[in-house]
Amino acid sequence: MKQTTRTDTSDDSILVVGGGVAGISAALDLARAGRNVHLVERDGELGGRTARLDKLYPTDHCGFCPVWTEVRLCRNHSYITVHTWTTVQNIEPDEGSWTAVLQHAPNAIDPAGCICCGRCASACPEDAVAMTAPHVYPPAFRIDATRCTGCGSCIEACPTGAMQQRSSDGIVFVDRSLCVGCKTCISACPWGAPQWNPETGKVVKCDYCMDRVDQGLDPACVTTCTSHCLKFGKVEDMTQIRRERHAQSVASLEHSAF
Repeated sequence: MKQTTRTDTSDDSILVVGGGVAGISAALDLARAGRNVHLVERDGELGGRTARLDKLYPTDHCGFCPVWTEVRLCRNHSYITVHTWTTVQNIEPDEGSWTAVLQHAPNAIDPAGCICCGRCASACPEDAVAMTAPHVYPPAFRIDATRCTGCGSCIEACPTGAMQQRSSDGIVFVDRSLCVGCKTCISACPWGAPQWNPETGKVVKCDYCMDRVDQGLDPACVTTCTSHCLKFGKVEDMTQIRRERHAQSVASLEHSAF
């Protein structure tokens, strides 16, 4: 379920890899100089580890406050395109320019639209919906299933065949009757999608409410979202929706002064 795209740098745009403090600062400096920037971050939020700190040595100043401000400026800048849940797969030469091959993990939540009501978390039977880390901008809920790219690592690693993938839509799920709790799939998954349930002694993973999907319905979290920021569908459709939303946000900010 992974999505691979190519970002052409023939328009003199610049690729910045890593959405931590250094990456954010570099992106803002370049954008203020009038350069188009593509900022790539493998996690779902910008700010890196610094955004999760309470105090900074040696001043004991707040760690997340200055980062929060920079993240907000970065996300709202018309010259910066932020790619979260994304990794750089390759850099290819192309007639005097370079093309970056990016791999996007599926992302079903629109952070800009989430109002943090928590209804999606309450509706999810697998406890796969959780709040983002404290002080993350913008604050929102996120689904652990967005980390799953359908790579099949957990399926190959599972010794009992409990981890399975549907051929119809690519959803990876756990057959609990076959799971013996060896946690091999957890170690094999590079995205941390399978989670351990200490109460049952078995692995759990969001399966997008397969029973509802089979009935032509959306997952429970999508149905209960009051601000309609959750979307469900094919990866290519979700990517197009995100592009349209980004284009709308850029259009609304193109006359803003930075």
